Amino acid sequence: MKQGVLRRLLVGGLLTEERDARHRKDDKVLCPCGEEPTVIHISWTCPIYSDLRTPISHIDYENLPMCTQYAALILEDSPMNDKQVIELQSTLVSIWQRYIYDYKSGKRSEKTITEAASSQDPLTQNGHLLKPRPNNQPGVFCCKCGKFVARSKHIRLKITGQPCTQKDSTVILENEGFARSQTRLDDVFQKVLTDYNAESKHDLQWNRKLGKIPGSTDDGLLNCIVCQKQWKWKDRANIRRTRCAPTKSNNPSASSSSSHLIAPTRRLRTKTTLSLSHEEARAMPSPGTGETYTTMQHAQPLPTPGSSIDSVLWRTGVG
Repeated sequence: MKQGVLRRLLVGGLLTEERDARHRKDDKVLCPCGEEPTVIHISWTCPIYSDLRTPISHIDYENLPMCTQYAALILEDSPMNDKQVIELQSTLVSIWQRYIYDYKSGKRSEKTITEAASSQDPLTQNGHLLKPRPNNQPGVFCCKCGKFVARSKHIRLKITGQPCTQKDSTVILENEGFARSQTRLDDVFQKVLTDYNAESKHDLQWNRKLGKIPGSTDDGLLNCIVCQKQWKWKDRANIRRTRCAPTKSNNPSASSSSSHLIAPTRRLRTKTTLSLSHEEARAMPSPGTGETYTTMQHAQPLPTPGSSIDSVLWRTGVG
């Protein structure tokens, strides 16, 4: 590990909280000692590593070339001998080994939070607004997104390792709870409307609970106030398989209009005989013999076009 740290030191590739925040364009961060955690500060002035810096404490680093201050590079015309160069580089490597261990294990954050807890002022890291947990519970929580840890060494792993998802929020939480924060619940419901209800067009209401155990006090329920359909929170993905259709009770106009509908009529098709008057019967010749048809005893007048029985008399059946 020492060789790896030395290589990064010589090429100026060591990462600090200040450099990381500058790269991410986050808020300004401070070292647990209260100063800005730059490479020069960690290597030469931070009191946290003063015990490791004893072998080179007699060196006035401000008189050294900038390449030596920042990356432990020794110029060709430097008055330092080989032993002094090795001692300088070995000391700086030991300091950075300690720094890397503290940074990855969360001890630097733990020291910072301890200082913040004594003043009760929230501390900003990577967009998170960190504050000690209420009721004297161990650990800290983010006042914006609600994430929390019980052990301070997990701060970077569980909270500050990723940017705060609610860093632009103006809502400040009084208690921890990432999934139960009001902003988080609003985002979850908006995701349901966007991903599951975009095509279904339901008018959804939610009891703002996330439980998945039926019958429990935390059981989450979704329902549509138009079609009266209901879904468990754990089954919310099934919303996309349905379409909102108003029920009869919710659509009185449909029920009232159905009462005024006229039953469809059926056109009557029957085999009928045409009745002729005396004059028309005499005028019609008999087939093949030239004789006329006999007069019918009770001849009926022909219906006028457009009358109600017109279609009955003039339409004949087959056969």
